Amino acid sequence: HSRSDRDDYIRVNYENINPKFAYAFNKYGPDTVNSFGVPYDYGSIMHYSAYAFSTGSSKPSITT
Repeated sequence: HSRSDRDDYIRVNYENINPKFAYAFNKYGPDTVNSFGVPYDYGSIMHYSAYAFSTGSSKPSITT
């Protein structure tokens, strides 16, 4: 969720995120976050659930 290429794989729905936790979706450049050539992994333990930090149970914070 913070990789520089994350927008190629997921959409962060900022309108559905509790503003208090918006920082958790900051995206960092390749000079800060090195993915080491590893492909994006939707099943990674570091990948937030679809409703992480959401403002409501029917409002996903992340969509693919």
